[in-house]
Amino acid sequence: MTLNGKVRSFTTQLLEPRLIEQRYEPFARFSPTLYQQAYAERQRYLRKGPCALLMIIPPEIPVDANGMNEDHLREEGLSRQLLAVAVVAESAAMNAAYKFYFRYYSRSFEARVFTSVTDALQWLKQHLAMAPASGK
Repeated sequence: MTLNGKVRSFTTQLLEPRLIEQRYEPFARFSPTLYQQAYAERQRYLRKGPCALLMIIPPEIPVDANGMNEDHLREEGLSRQLLAVAVVAESAAMNAAYKFYFRYYSRSFEARVFTSVTDALQWLKQHLAMAPASGK
């Protein structure tokens, strides 16, 4: 059974065991509400054990400067639910914003920003291959 969910401005799916994809729609706009919805969707999968996360942000989505002032992945990092995060951001502004975000907030997981889904998936799969299996 494939687990898929659609919540307004993004889709969330389990690509393979321990690998979650959140793909944002071009019309999405980041806000506290959207961050909370994305978190709730990820929890459907993270409750079963730690996973890696692939976030795909289309170039049409503008940077939410206020959103970058808050660590919206903090709780999942502190609880060790996230093994690694790869953000695919084709726009130069979003790419730079997420690089700054990952440098500014300390992480308990590896995080990288890419411009290519293929490169991001390859990196996440390599990271998952080295990660210990979940005990859940």
